[in-house]
Order: sequence, then C-alpha cells, then structure tokens
Amino acid sequence: MCVGTCEAPVSELQTVRVQVTMALGVLLVVIITLIICYITYEHVSHRQKRAWLNGPSWVVPIIGSITDMVRRPHKYYTEQQKFGDISWNSVMGRFVVFCAT
Repeated sequence: MCVGTCEAPVSELQTVRVQVTMALGVLLVVIITLIICYITYEHVSHRQKRAWLNGPSWVVPIIGSITDMVRRPHKYYTEQQKFGDISWNSVMGRFVVFCAT
C-alpha cells in the first residue's frame, strides 16, 4: 500500500531522454530566434543603405534577387534599368548599386 503519492521508479535513461529533449527544444528556439534577428538586421541595413536610391521596395532575405538574375538575365537588367540611372538591388544578401548609362 502507498501512503501519499505512489510513483513508479523513473529510470535514469528516461530522465536523460527528457533532459536531452528539453535541451534540443531550447536549442531550436535559440536558432530560430537568431535567424529571425539576422533577417531583421539585413532588412533594416538595406533600408538604411538605399536611403535615396531607387530600387525594389522588397527583396527576399538572404538570397535577394539572384533567382531572377539567373533565370532571365536580360529581363533582370532591363527591369533594373527602369528604376533609373542609379539603382540598388540585393544579390545573395549583398547590397549592389547599379549604374546605367
């Protein structure tokens, strides 16, 4: 008979599994938070750099507009020239200034 609380004995292996699962959960939260912070930093820094330059109002974080450049290079540069003689864009996370004549 049990008096008070009756619990089955917990093995050390179960305790270790719970601790590892909790540690992985915390690690996942930290990694996701760092990724969100990096994307936010990149977006804010691009907005500051492009202060008066013409260019796209939004680009995909990290990869930028590299997919358009690779798939349709002529159309990409033609579209970029529509922004004006001096414009900006993001290519693989790098801030690029285009000068057209």
